[in-house]
Amino acid sequence: NRSVFDGTTQLEAFQVSAIILPDDQRSEIPELVGVKSWKVFLAYYDLASSDTLPVQEQSLLLFDNGVVSEINLNFGDFSVTGKLVEFEAGKLPECE
Repeated sequence: NRSVFDGTTQLEAFQVSAIILPDDQRSEIPELVGVKSWKVFLAYYDLASSDTLPVQEQSLLLFDNGVVSEINLNFGDFSVTGKLVEFEAGKLPECE
């Protein structure tokens, strides 16, 4: 558990609980095949409340290169789900 400020609400900070598990599913995106990934689960709690239920939950599939191919944001009253359907890797800049 950690206190974090994410800038999305008027609350000063959230208490966040995280669970990170290795993932061994094969990606449908060719550029991500064989790239190590993790399932990440985050629960955000209002520090000013004694409520034991989170005010927001997030789950995502995070790859070693920073790409997120699946995300679910649950705000209680509504949720948003996203899935990566196309990926184009940019070229690395040349250093002089």
